Amino acid sequence: MLILKTIVGVLFQIGLVALMLLWPAGDWAWKEGLIYLALHATLVMSGSLYLCIFHPKSVEARLTARDPNQPVRDKIAFAILITVSVFTFTLSPLDVFHFHIFPKPSFGLQLLGAGACATSYIFLFVTMIQNEFAQPIVNVQKDRGHVLVDSGLYASVRHPMYSFYLTAMSGMALWLGSIFAATVGTLLLLLALLPRILVEEDTLKNDLDGYAAYMERVPYRLIPKVF
Repeated sequence: MLILKTIVGVLFQIGLVALMLLWPAGDWAWKEGLIYLALHATLVMSGSLYLCIFHPKSVEARLTARDPNQPVRDKIAFAILITVSVFTFTLSPLDVFHFHIFPKPSFGLQLLGAGACATSYIFLFVTMIQNEFAQPIVNVQKDRGHVLVDSGLYASVRHPMYSFYLTAMSGMALWLGSIFAATVGTLLLLLALLPRILVEEDTLKNDLDGYAAYMERVPYRLIPKVF
């Protein structure tokens, strides 16, 4: 049942991503867009099935969309993040086909973006493997024996999933041919992530044993030695 729910969820997500990219472009045969969709579909489906087989608890956490203990502030922060994420997805085709704000990046830079995007996807799944309590909503999962995760990628930054989400989106925009979306769009996404990060840290600091000390040991949120 978990595998079936995952496959259906991934297919639905792929459809949404295709709609967000190709509809604003007005070109359903957009080569870069279709290549990205193929990359996205391959990595997300294979990674999700791997998690289902070898780390099912991580998948169960990601499928949790509602919880009565979710803070109201997190509901607002999550809504802002989703809205800006959708906007960021559509910004690339809008710029490539309509705005033309900056010149198109070189093919080498586009390939670099594709590589950064693919690598980021892989590390996103690594964060899910390392932290089986990473839900899309903020709450302490006492019914699942929620404990602090401070090893692996979490030993360097407190929010590695957000870090790789940003680099994935920036790399995607470069591959699609929009320097504007890769820079300004990623900056907007970062600004949208900050309220979510603050709510998450405040909740975990108050309700999860050891998180306050963890924040002192690992002072960086997204980028080691920087921020």
